[in-house]
Amino acid sequence: MLSELLYPFFGWMYLWVRYRDSAKIKNVLEKEFDGSYYDCGAIKMLQVFGYLFISLLIVFLVSVVYSTIIKSLS
Repeated sequence: MLSELLYPFFGWMYLWVRYRDSAKIKNVLEKEFDGSYYDCGAIKMLQVFGYLFISLLIVFLVSVVYSTIIKSLS
């Protein structure tokens, strides 16, 4: 599947961008992600999608409340 290619790639990219040191990356990978770039990528991608979903939900709810208030004042 596509996830078998994407998750390890994003996990590897995330760790390299964040730590930029092989020893530190190995330590964090073993300690937090059970030595798996796949797990790291899956966790981080799902966190990003979760944040986006929550943000869109908040924007939607604020717009509904705003439009309801404006209509009630008219």
